[in-house]
Amino acid sequence: FRIKTYGVSRSGQPVEYVDEMYTLDTWGDVLPKVDIIISILPSTEETRGLYTYRVFQNMKREALFLNMGRRI
Repeated sequence: FRIKTYGVSRSGQPVEYVDEMYTLDTWGDVLPKVDIIISILPSTEETRGLYTYRVFQNMKREALFLNMGRRI
């Protein structure tokens, strides 16, 4: 069972067990690659409105989006 993991953080610095890291400025680059997106973001000024129509358009048509955060 092999999966590739992608993460997003403010710094984009490498994290153990995450294959590729992105920043909030570059995270859109990975969207066309992923099958499952799990959002666990808190609701803050920085994250509110992060998931726009354009973001969902850039995802694979069959991608699964799971929102575990407080709101989109």
